[in-house]
Amino acid sequence: MKKLSEDRLQQAAEWHVILHSDDPSDQEVEEFEIWCATRENARAYQEIEKVWGIFDPVSNKAGSHAVKSILEEQTKVQSRRTQRALATTMSVFLIALIGFNQWVSRPGYSLFAALSPAYLFSDYRTGVGEIRSITLDDGTELTLGTFTAVNVSLDPSSRRIELLRGEVDAAVAGDAKRPFTVFHDEVEVTALGTRYSVHDAADGLLVNVTESRVRVCHTGNAQSASACTSVNEGAGVRVSGGETGPVIPINRDLYLDWSHSTLVVDDQPVTTVLNEFQRYYPGKLSFNAEELEGIRVSGVFKVTSISESLTLLGRSASLVVTDDLPYMTQVRKRK
Repeated sequence: MKKLSEDRLQQAAEWHVILHSDDPSDQEVEEFEIWCATRENARAYQEIEKVWGIFDPVSNKAGSHAVKSILEEQTKVQSRRTQRALATTMSVFLIALIGFNQWVSRPGYSLFAALSPAYLFSDYRTGVGEIRSITLDDGTELTLGTFTAVNVSLDPSSRRIELLRGEVDAAVAGDAKRPFTVFHDEVEVTALGTRYSVHDAADGLLVNVTESRVRVCHTGNAQSASACTSVNEGAGVRVSGGETGPVIPINRDLYLDWSHSTLVVDDQPVTTVLNEFQRYYPGKLSFNAEELEGIRVSGVFKVTSISESLTLLGRSASLVVTDDLPYMTQVRKRK
């Protein structure tokens, strides 16, 4: 996707301030609609809205009312010139923040996600490169993968894990009276056995069953039988765009061994492995995919120590790995 220009983001920030004042004129609304009719302009405005949402700390009605009252009083004494100055100041800040986010963003991570209230106030969470194991009150062993956040609800009739982001592996304790379900958006994955993992990936929700079987359902389809898919041990399924894909064998050529926190690789393109490393590396991995084309690797790599794994990868695949700058590692083909 094409990177948004600074000028376009500044225009979007100015429109955001104008439209969120209490008295935008009809002409301003009409001009905004014309401006926003362009696809890139609409994208820029969505980015500004996303950033603004992160810094909206008021969630309760009383607080919202108080803030609104204060803003109303301020608006009464603010001139249009003052509002324009505020828009310019805010746009500079938002553009800087968005620019930094575009630099640090990578598959599975963004600054906005790290600052979101859902992540910060979740029951359990992990940082980039961290794997954390938790024993729930019912005896279930829950393992959180890199940059993951979950909420846990255990009551007398059910056990529900809300996957807010990332990936989780569950070794479920037996309890016939309380179903164990991991859910994300409108997808519920209920254990009919003992162990499975759920990954909120960029291309959909990936469910892999290690032991016994699970039932994957779309809650948006009224939980009808046709809306559910059974997945047996050793198989997986991907859910994307409201559709459940075919049940297929778990990919044993590239997978995370949860019990040892290792990435198991069997004859895979080195670029595929580097992209997977990036999910666990708290910095930026830089490499030229065309330069590394044709190089394939196998091995077992620690995901909790990507620097060590990069060194091992470099030795086995004749790569040069340099990290002259903090949080910036470059991988090149050895000459």
